[in-house]
Amino acid sequence: MPSIAIHGQDLHYLDRGSGFPVVFGGSYPWDAAMWAPQVEALSSRYRCIVPELWGHGKSGAIPQVSYSMSKLAGDMRGLVDALALAIGSLT
Repeated sequence: MPSIAIHGQDLHYLDRGSGFPVVFGGSYPWDAAMWAPQVEALSSRYRCIVPELWGHGKSGAIPQVSYSMSKLAGDMRGLVDALALAIGSLT
């Protein structure tokens, strides 16, 4: 499972399939396995990206900073940017 460094630690993610990217939002306390049926069904047509949130799966612990949902969203944006995914307009 590949990873990227955010806050000095590894954030792991599943990257399967090709085509238009679909980034799955995790749910505490689950790891990437929670999306296995959806990834299986969609990865023949889409690039499925499933991050393992901090403290779950192979990813590191929650960063030692004041952490919030907006910071988690920023971390997911960091993953999207690191993978150079074209996400289009967010308006």
